[in-house]
Amino acid sequence: MINDRTQTVPSLFDAVRALARGDDLETTLASLCVQACAVSGAPAGGILLYDGGSGQLSDAAGEQVDAAAGDGPLADVIRERAAAWDAPLPKGLGPVVGGAARGAIIPLVREDQAGATVEGLMILASAPGSPLSAGSSNVETVLAIADLAAVAIRQERLKSTSAEGVAYQERLSRTDPLTGLADRHTFGQMLELELARATRLGTSLAIAIFDVDDLATINLQHGQGVGDDVLRSVAATLADQVRLVDTVARIG
Repeated sequence: MINDRTQTVPSLFDAVRALARGDDLETTLASLCVQACAVSGAPAGGILLYDGGSGQLSDAAGEQVDAAAGDGPLADVIRERAAAWDAPLPKGLGPVVGGAARGAIIPLVREDQAGATVEGLMILASAPGSPLSAGSSNVETVLAIADLAAVAIRQERLKSTSAEGVAYQERLSRTDPLTGLADRHTFGQMLELELARATRLGTSLAIAIFDVDDLATINLQHGQGVGDDVLRSVAATLADQVRLVDTVARIG
């Protein structure tokens, strides 16, 4: 006879492979949660992401959960980074655990050289008559699944942070740092594109070049900071007066 844990191994392997492949977070967490419920006997459960900055809980799709992470057993689990077994569940978690009033709250903890960080919570509804406890034979398997979920969430957040960093650096590389306008290189690229488009379509093309009078005198008499303020003011005025399809750049 195959016990319940053995029966879940193939599907758990699928979840691990999904994590290794970098599948979308929602699919990976759903698969891991199914395995946690199967192993523990929980009738329902869910995995929530925790934002330590705002204290908000949300699902993998980004929808916030109507449960305060700063109160009651949720706060205790997050603060102590230790699971609470068969604990009272806030009413806001009802949709996550099928309306169960009690269940296991397991922190999804990621540890590195900087210390331990709670990435989220796994909530498993208590099964009638046989709630999951610290002494249950399958608790180690559940905790291992929770570790995998923490890794999945951390990977997704690192991926998001990396993408934001690349976009920010790319934006900086194309922008004049003083005025925030497109820089000379970007202006040259846009001019080539617009010239090619105007030639292809037989349309006209307009270029307006502005020069700030007496800027050198302003810098000499009042300082470079004042001259920079003048340039920023001119840039902001021009940027506010053009269409979205137009390009304003600083080429001086």
